[in-house]
Amino acid sequence: MQAAASPKVAEPPFDGQNYGADIILRTSDAVDFYVHKAILSIASTYFKDLFAIPQPNDATDDHPKSLDAIPVSEDSQTIDYILRLCHYPVDEPVTAGLKGVTAALSAAIKYDLKRALRELKAKKILREHIDTYPLQVYFLASQYGWDDLADEAVNECITLPSLTSHDSYTRHMEDATAESYYSLLKEYHSATFPHPSYRPQATVGKKQKKKGKRK
Repeated sequence: MQAAASPKVAEPPFDGQNYGADIILRTSDAVDFYVHKAILSIASTYFKDLFAIPQPNDATDDHPKSLDAIPVSEDSQTIDYILRLCHYPVDEPVTAGLKGVTAALSAAIKYDLKRALRELKAKKILREHIDTYPLQVYFLASQYGWDDLADEAVNECITLPSLTSHDSYTRHMEDATAESYYSLLKEYHSATFPHPSYRPQATVGKKQKKKGKRK
């Protein structure tokens, strides 16, 4: 039986113990990130609680100081991305495609990386994709409760040829609530077949107050 290949080492600055790293995050594609318990504990209550649990020793020839290696389900691109959005004083992550940003969002939620979530929104990383992927950004923003971003995205969504054709389907719809989808369709219909008194309102991402029935 062929032995498993040794893990690769991540790109700088997560490439070794020269910076006093004391723990390893091993990704799903077998890349080792040398990181610091103190920094991750500040950035994430998930890691703070995890590091309080004794870890099995994972000594190998590649790791003579026998640092513990914690396996994570994310790939190396996602882990590199979110680590650079934490408390590490390193270069910001290279702007990823929408798929990469979506994976980073999921990981930030999973590991309770509040600063990473703030950075993903504050640095307008998702806004960079509104013109190209308005539907995807709308449903992502709605999912995370970012009403202002959802409102920006819907202004692009209403310019699309259709919201019900096969071509308009995106997998982000699978995580959407019926309310967010209904709100989008309502705005789209109002913009496509406007009533003379219709005025666009930035309320798509917010719950609508029920209006009384007209007599």
